[in-house]
Amino acid sequence: MQTPKDSITQLLEKLAPQRPHSNICKCGMCMKSKLPENIASEHEHGLKATMVDRRNPDDPIRPLMKATTAHAIIKAGTSVDMLEATGLTLMDLPNDDSDVYLTQPQEITIRGTWKPSSIEKASSGRDASVFGGLGVLLVPPGCNYIDIPRMNARAVDPNFLKNYGAQIIPLDQPVPLEPVDDPALENLYLVQYDFDKDYIDQYVMKIKGGGGLFVETHPFPHVFTPLSADCGGALILGKDLGNGKFTFAAFQIPYGYTMKVNSNTIHGDSFFVGPYAIALTETELADSVLFRQETPARDIQKITQTPTAIIRLPILAEYRLAKAINHQLIIEKLRKDDTAKNLGLSFFQKLPVDILKKVQDVLPLARMAIK
Repeated sequence: MQTPKDSITQLLEKLAPQRPHSNICKCGMCMKSKLPENIASEHEHGLKATMVDRRNPDDPIRPLMKATTAHAIIKAGTSVDMLEATGLTLMDLPNDDSDVYLTQPQEITIRGTWKPSSIEKASSGRDASVFGGLGVLLVPPGCNYIDIPRMNARAVDPNFLKNYGAQIIPLDQPVPLEPVDDPALENLYLVQYDFDKDYIDQYVMKIKGGGGLFVETHPFPHVFTPLSADCGGALILGKDLGNGKFTFAAFQIPYGYTMKVNSNTIHGDSFFVGPYAIALTETELADSVLFRQETPARDIQKITQTPTAIIRLPILAEYRLAKAINHQLIIEKLRKDDTAKNLGLSFFQKLPVDILKKVQDVLPLARMAIK
């Protein structure tokens, strides 16, 4: 029989605020949690599926890529407040100094044969992918390395990003996530992964570790959010052009922004350095492949990222904000800065004609933009 004291105790428990669950544990690994205990318990299986602790297989002294904190559960088909989801505040974010960094968008096209794991399973360490088996993206032999252009995601035309199925969004704006076809993929677990600077060399490129650099696609959207101003690296995005051709480009995500990647977009995050919040869920529908050479031994394909030239134009930022502007300062900047020669025609087409006329003698693309 329930006593009045029992009833009071139960009532107080219901009224008490939910306490965060301190840890989510899996096979000796622990991940901190910011989720209420009942929510963490309800989604325990899915949360555990996101957990990794990748180390150098030859010297596993420290984590090189590790799931450290479960921040939130977000849903496909909704708009997400990433400040709330990550726990960051506007005070944490850098001040916008109104400088604009521009670069000519670049990409690399390669030939390759994409073979999912159901056709050819690649050899790698057992924890190389949270989605299970890895296939291969076979590159013709003789390619010493694939050099992927690296750009700041804010420095390129948004349409260039859109063409890769991605969007860069400030953290103080909602992030729209498209709905998914499979209701089982609606819950996305926003987990913090800490990437060590030696992750590529000491884990990814070791056959018993990552087995090489991977890219993947899956039928749910992704978000990638740097959690520190010290974060580095760049997200690889790709497109299947058909007929055995693929293009790739890499994009740095500035602190204070989220990169939203659409469902079924080719991408890879192995070059990240520092703490990133990444939303994902467990599914057998993911298609992950390792870059390998099309040799009998399936040698690991070397991948590099090289930054593109940028031009810093604080005065142009003021122009875009419709403030008073001295065109002469922009003219001097364009005439003296050698990186201006690397900007494309679309950049010059956005400038006022009086500026173009003043720099057309040294910048042929400015002359073309007048016509």
